Amino acid sequence: MHVGLRNKKMIIFILLTTICIKKQIDEGEAMNKKFKSLSDYKSPLTFASLTSEEAQAQANEDVKIRRDRWHESLQKDIYIEEAASVLRDLFKIRKKFRLPCLGSLFLLKIFQK
Repeated sequence: MHVGLRNKKMIIFILLTTICIKKQIDEGEAMNKKFKSLSDYKSPLTFASLTSEEAQAQANEDVKIRRDRWHESLQKDIYIEEAASVLRDLFKIRKKFRLPCLGSLFLLKIFQK
């Protein structure tokens, strides 16, 4: 069977394209595995509604369901834990220097030094 030069080039092109696509799929799967741990993250922080909101939640089942989902999503949020850590550090600075409050002007002065 005679295969023309044009057909050979087309077959080679298809094979190379297939190899490139397979490589991209493998890289995508590797990236997914890398970030899988982020989707499994759960913060050690606990969240609860205010007592006034608890009364609303008991009266309305829809509000309770939405609050529970919100608390679950807060526990999966990495940035919430980081923000709490920053606030803890700021509170330690405030206690260390015996400062009445940490207003934005005060923080600006600290970081300018």
